[in-house]
Amino acid sequence: MQFLSLLCIFQFRETSLTKMSRKQNDIKESLKKAIKNRKIVYLLLLPSIIAIVFLPYEDYYSVILKSQSIPEFEIGILTGIPLLISAVAGMFTQKLNQKFGYGFTVKGLPILSAIIFSIMIVFLDHVFAAWGLYVLCEALSNINNTSYNSCFQKEIESTSRATLMSLRSFGIALTAIVISPIVGWSCDHFGFKLTFLTSAFICLFILFFINLVYLNEESFELQ
Repeated sequence: MQFLSLLCIFQFRETSLTKMSRKQNDIKESLKKAIKNRKIVYLLLLPSIIAIVFLPYEDYYSVILKSQSIPEFEIGILTGIPLLISAVAGMFTQKLNQKFGYGFTVKGLPILSAIIFSIMIVFLDHVFAAWGLYVLCEALSNINNTSYNSCFQKEIESTSRATLMSLRSFGIALTAIVISPIVGWSCDHFGFKLTFLTSAFICLFILFFINLVYLNEESFELQ
């Protein structure tokens, strides 16, 4: 009886190890396949790249509204309107994709948003002008996110979804952890304007490089 129990335990252990080994091999194969797919690499990196310029401004956005002696009620309205407008803009994503293609909304809009953020530096002393540009960026970002999610789900159909989605989340979290203290240090030493402009230019440079050199002729059109 004791022998049978030990045999069952051994068999269970071997089966578990085999399944774990097979799962690890599947994950490795999925990652190898994903790395060879330039579109998947771009889609994995895109949220982290955009965060380089979005994170500094979002921190500044909440601070500047409170520093202008604007009532909390109005701050609530100014914070809620971008969400409403971006949601409405997202409804037109399909029409934009039909007219301009997914390449425009997935590759073009992030560049356009980064350019607008770069222009925003001129209006940082004008709260409502900067707020208006921020609302525009939020709308473009929501359109991009809708198309991005469609393309991302399509590209990872034949791979380990959970692994790649976790990898994407890890990239965003790592970017936030790295960017936040750097932005804080840079703001203390060089001021927010120069810090923000540098973040926007870095984001633009990476996006242009990836689109012109790395992606080249890769198409994001869904079949």
